[in-house]
Amino acid sequence: MTVPSSFPELWFFVALVIPGVTYAWAKRRFVGWQAPNQDVGTRTLEALFASVAFLLVYGAAFFLISGAAFTDAGAQLEQLVAQWPGVLTWVVAAALLVGLPVLVAYLMNARWVKVPMDGGKTKRKQVNRVKDTPRGWDKAAFTAYTPRFVRVKTAEGSWYGGWFDSDSLVSTYPHERDLFVEVQWQMSPEGDFVEPIPGSLGVWIPVTSDCIVEWVSGVPAGGEEEER
Repeated sequence: MTVPSSFPELWFFVALVIPGVTYAWAKRRFVGWQAPNQDVGTRTLEALFASVAFLLVYGAAFFLISGAAFTDAGAQLEQLVAQWPGVLTWVVAAALLVGLPVLVAYLMNARWVKVPMDGGKTKRKQVNRVKDTPRGWDKAAFTAYTPRFVRVKTAEGSWYGGWFDSDSLVSTYPHERDLFVEVQWQMSPEGDFVEPIPGSLGVWIPVTSDCIVEWVSGVPAGGEEEER
């Protein structure tokens, strides 16, 4: 495959991939990040496949409408574009490269139902919209931006926790789950916060699939709020 060396060639190359990229982007906007779309290679193949599909449909429609032979397609297209006003050419290009792929992405992927409401009214609700946050853990991590207590129960039944503030950290997708709690607290066997551990410089807590993590606001039972 040769690299485009002129502006028309570059424009033609960009036009080849725009429909697929637009379709993939619009699909993500309508239904969110689904499991197969987390991989870059999968998203790239989806965009390329969609581009090929759109170009085949556009090409078939062009030959059916114009009646041109395959060998004369380039000349016929140049002649057709030359007859159109410049603004109309850009409008048609935008509709075929952007508008139609967005419409197709919506029609093929978005699913809606009518939900009954008070007063006999109904509301349309999308049923296959996936949140942008990959996991519930990430949702909790993204909202942990205010000072709070956190405690973790391990598979063995041990409790670890402390004061989570601006110097604390929580990992999110695609990294493994873990916590850095800036001030460790002594925990009771029941999981209550007893008191800050003197001289604590923080504690790192790996969060495995057997752990239970709880975020606690206010003053936990058995403890006093740390003076900041």
